Amino acid sequence: MTASLVALAAAGAPQPLALLLAGIAPATAPAASVDIVRESRAHGSLTDVTFGVAAVDDARGVMLFSVVMAIAAVVNRGRTPVVELTGGLWEIAGALLIGGGIGVPMA
Repeated sequence: MTASLVALAAAGAPQPLALLLAGIAPATAPAASVDIVRESRAHGSLTDVTFGVAAVDDARGVMLFSVVMAIAAVVNRGRTPVVELTGGLWEIAGALLIGGGIGVPMA
């Protein structure tokens, strides 16, 4: 993320845009892992761990982007960091509560 942010800033991108694009950069798509597992018809604990890691990576990417978006809003709008970061953390907490409320009964 840091390398992306520095490169975009050096290229002359506006700081909020550089922050948002750098927040997206660490996210990875699980499509390649899913395709390899399906193509090889693999089953077992390694497959389960692979899908778990892909899910955690995606969740981490969403949380990172939410926090970076709040930081970009502080830079762009000039609001206090506490207000914007509280909004970002509220979004993350709400998503975790809704996901847990739906996921736990379904498990």
